[in-house]
Amino acid sequence: MLDWLDSRWHCEGRPIHAGCGMEVCWPDGTWQRVRIESGDAGRKLFACFNYHGLDLSIRVDDSCQLRWPI
Repeated sequence: MLDWLDSRWHCEGRPIHAGCGMEVCWPDGTWQRVRIESGDAGRKLFACFNYHGLDLSIRVDDSCQLRWPI
């Protein structure tokens, strides 16, 4: 669950910083390791990852499930 506190996004009570390693859950239930980047003064988050040699990113929004790596 994402929360906007003190001008920063938080996940599980911990602040998210650009460059953080996290995991995003895909619709099929699998988890993908990602690097978080931000835009718009930190208001937008992007999950960046490599898929078959391609550098890709998705916009993190309310429909995304993020967690810290286990």
